[in-house]
Amino acid sequence: MLPPNQHDFTGCKIAAIFAHPDDAELTCFGALSKFREAGARVAILYLTSGGNGVSGNVNDRRKESLEAASYLNAEVDFAGFEDGRLSYDHALVSRVQSFIESENPTIVFTHYAEDHALNHQDHIAVSNAVRNVLRRSPRMITLFLAESATAECDFQPNVFIDVTQHYLTKIRAIKAHTSQANKFYMDERYIDQRSARWAMIVRERRESARKWEAFKVDRMVFG
Repeated sequence: MLPPNQHDFTGCKIAAIFAHPDDAELTCFGALSKFREAGARVAILYLTSGGNGVSGNVNDRRKESLEAASYLNAEVDFAGFEDGRLSYDHALVSRVQSFIESENPTIVFTHYAEDHALNHQDHIAVSNAVRNVLRRSPRMITLFLAESATAECDFQPNVFIDVTQHYLTKIRAIKAHTSQANKFYMDERYIDQRSARWAMIVRERRESARKWEAFKVDRMVFG
């Protein structure tokens, strides 16, 4: 449930549930920072530690995630599943459910993963697990689905969040993942282009310097 005063999230918990270290930073870190500044607490669950990252090992990737999360004073939980081998099964659903029950979030962010032909298999598994748990939850929880960092051709966002005041925090968090610096989607120019695409969709003036993140709302509760 979203509070009536949309600028005050004091006492709320925001949960980000993603497959790999850097997924939250690339997709929704500006929004997380915005909610944090508005009084919310932030908790991040990474289902794997990103061991398949070609430029980093598990310890490197965990340290990088913890550094990024420290910019929001966020809590971080690593579930320890094997990178690249997540399955939408009882073990994954149970781990996600345990996290959600423990954190009791107001809002959850996770992967958008509708196009199974194009999406990372781990993203698909996590997205399905999160939606499974929330649809069985005894209370309604707002769910935002975030586009993959590599962009999905079928992603049609319907929620746009102005993260201008938090964009530098987002960039700083992404740059904390030094082991992944060689990936094209970690390049600040690429990240700027994604923001510019959303700015065009919200009909932002060409001269505007505002920065955006975009999501597809799966469910939203006002109250």
